[in-house]
Amino acid sequence: GLTMAEWISVKDRLPEDQEEVLVCTRSKNGVRNIDKGYMAIDRFIHRGTAEVTHWMPLPGFPGERESGVPKLVRCKECRNGEPFGFEKNKIKCNCSQIGGFHRENFFCAAGRRKEEEQNGE
Repeated sequence: GLTMAEWISVKDRLPEDQEEVLVCTRSKNGVRNIDKGYMAIDRFIHRGTAEVTHWMPLPGFPGERESGVPKLVRCKECRNGEPFGFEKNKIKCNCSQIGGFHRENFFCAAGRRKEEEQNGE
């Protein structure tokens, strides 16, 4: 069956720096919300100012699973990406669908691992 990822309390541990995650927030008046965000140094960056209480890794995209593992590729492992100048953790994306600049740990649905090229994929 479908297994749901578990929410991780920010008291237990925090995501890797720059890792995109789902965040669960609670505002001052107790309203809860789920949003997408990421860590920057020691704080969550997300829409709004509500406090992040829990987080979890982003799920994979539907219908693109092989043996239960999401086919997501980080920009730094993608054959469409190349390091950008002197900017640390920045990747220039040459993918026609997305393009532009991303953080190196950004997950991209259009990403193709470099080693897949040798396999003729």
